[in-house]
Amino acid sequence: MTTATDSQAQLRSRLDNSILGVALVALALTAVVAVVWLLWLEAAPPLSLSFEHYFPAVNGASLSYRQINPDGSVTYLSRNVSRDRANTQSGSLPLNVFTALMKTAGLNLEQMEAAELLDQLSAMQLVRLNDVESDPQGNPVNRTTTYALLVNQGIQQFGVNDIGIAPPIPLLPLGDTPQTIQGKLNDAIPFRMTQQIESRGAYRTAIGEFPDCIRVKSELVLNENTTTNLTWYCAGIGQVADEMTDTNGTRRTEIVAASVDKLILGNTPIAGDRNLNASIQRVFDEPLPGMAIRLFDYQEATASLGITTNILPVEGNLLYGTASGAIVLLDRAANQGLWRFQSGDAVFSTPVVANGLVFFGSTDKKIYALRLQDGAFVWSYPTRDVVSASPAVYGDTVYVASEDRHLYALDADTGRLRWSFSTGGVFVAPPVIADDTLFVSNDDGGLFALDPTTGRVRWEFSAGRAVTAPVTPHDGVLYFGSFDNTVFALDQTNGHMLWSRDVGDSVKQPVIAANGRVYVTLDQEVFALDAATGDPLWYYDNVRPLLGAPVLLGNQLWLAGTGNLISLDANTGALTYEVPTTESTAESGVSSDGRELYLGYFDGALYGFARANP
Repeated sequence: MTTATDSQAQLRSRLDNSILGVALVALALTAVVAVVWLLWLEAAPPLSLSFEHYFPAVNGASLSYRQINPDGSVTYLSRNVSRDRANTQSGSLPLNVFTALMKTAGLNLEQMEAAELLDQLSAMQLVRLNDVESDPQGNPVNRTTTYALLVNQGIQQFGVNDIGIAPPIPLLPLGDTPQTIQGKLNDAIPFRMTQQIESRGAYRTAIGEFPDCIRVKSELVLNENTTTNLTWYCAGIGQVADEMTDTNGTRRTEIVAASVDKLILGNTPIAGDRNLNASIQRVFDEPLPGMAIRLFDYQEATASLGITTNILPVEGNLLYGTASGAIVLLDRAANQGLWRFQSGDAVFSTPVVANGLVFFGSTDKKIYALRLQDGAFVWSYPTRDVVSASPAVYGDTVYVASEDRHLYALDADTGRLRWSFSTGGVFVAPPVIADDTLFVSNDDGGLFALDPTTGRVRWEFSAGRAVTAPVTPHDGVLYFGSFDNTVFALDQTNGHMLWSRDVGDSVKQPVIAANGRVYVTLDQEVFALDAATGDPLWYYDNVRPLLGAPVLLGNQLWLAGTGNLISLDANTGALTYEVPTTESTAESGVSSDGRELYLGYFDGALYGFARANP
């Protein structure tokens, strides 16, 4: 039988042997030092001017810090903020943190029906701050998730990792007078924290000087150990520096990169496995052997996290974007998330991995670079409109097509602009690189072949109406469809039209070119055209809508239908197989690693398919 004394001893042991032995032995380290990037809805009760002034972060705020430890070693801290209504996140909280949330929200589980509880939580905003600490080689050292609630009294921190804090700790003192709060961690370990604003003025950092800053002193007493933090917060950016002193000495932290709303400065030093590369492939030599079955299911936590991009296979894991603005790396074997990064708005840009970095665009008008190993923030670059197209990477340059009518060529390591190219039409199709040429199209029907180093136009072609899917280079020919119901074949070197074919409807998906055929997917129909002449070879009518783009495995053409996954004989167009799925819709269709098939849906479901007897 476990006694209360035993439980307290076990908790003390866990605190002393976890990252909280440092970060919660110094609750202020990630409480006042780390949990400063907190957000609130416009509908929430107004907070004090100091919070609005010194915590200007928005959903998706991302920051990086360089930390010099007491022993002289250097680590880096990547910080990413997500927020949502408390009812959508409460079910995924650790038990102790959920209990602390209820106390912070003033809710009594025993006296409330489930519907009433969820209704009360829906009026509150819950904030998660995800920190990844890594060494200079990019190896993760610690992960910390901090939880806070926005209530009438301000911003209240109620948990770190699986440890609940009661009563919650308010972030930032309200004035220059010391304020003290006493409570317990997991209702067992007592703590006391005192904080006050010590000074106001300018502060210079590695990414610039900020004129309006405050210095906060906080002191935490936990398990008879005292930790002191001196933390600088600046208007328009938040925490910029910290000095934490405990029995081990002093650790100094200073900001090196920030992406906070329209403020974007600096970048994180690159480290990690630079040999990792992955992008969506649509043609594989070998067919899927045997009868396909649904091999695994995964469900995002809430409908607001519906999957909105292709599923990208990466080294045995799966990478995708969501309607809530998150990029998620899923452990395929364990069927659980490895990391999640929050951008400021929905992601429709299927991510690309190059040299160990993940690149994607967001409807928050930014392009992001993350480290694949742990999802750590590296840099972001602002455009003037939505970035819905997947980026392209060539050498050390990443190419980004924005709906602000510009194509940006950025340094892949730093995010610095190298050149830009603009047209009269909006860019919504991903740029494509083949044979040292960059191809990009717009919604005016323009197709441009550019020098990838300078952005100089080599040739251009007009399709008449929008070209919204990426072009398909194959054997020196460029194949693509447009909204004028036509599929085109152009000479890749000079843009001369080799043939065109009217297919009777807008072509919204990328075409597939292989084995002398061009496969064209319409809303409910599939065509195979002769790659040399454009003559029709076969036609398939699916009756119900098709979802997104297909993939070709050997002689199998796989497509996502409404309610099923279907396989056509690529030689004849005959339906050869179908597997039930869901009535939900999918944005980008089926994807594959050549061994399995993957589908992500707007209801948050992710399905994997493979042969019955692998």
